Amino acid sequence: MNSTDAEALSLLILQLNARMNDSVRFMKEKGTPEEFTAYRLQAAEVMGALHGIAETLYAQHPHLKPSELGGTYSVDPAVFKDSFYVRRQHDV
Repeated sequence: MNSTDAEALSLLILQLNARMNDSVRFMKEKGTPEEFTAYRLQAAEVMGALHGIAETLYAQHPHLKPSELGGTYSVDPAVFKDSFYVRRQHDV
């Protein structure tokens, strides 16, 4: 895979992971404790699989590993601008 395509895939994986993280926060605030616990365990499996895919990609393209994960790549925060769930004050 060329570097441009690998970068696009890396950013997609980061976005998917962020959305999953949003969904866990959503369930924590909206679900029952039992629903949250079950969901969090399943979401962790998905996020773990995404991490594995990303690590394989970063092994092939180390320059794309984000600085937050110990690499040198700086991720533009705008990549995460469309969050699935933003906690609103009236939801508290």
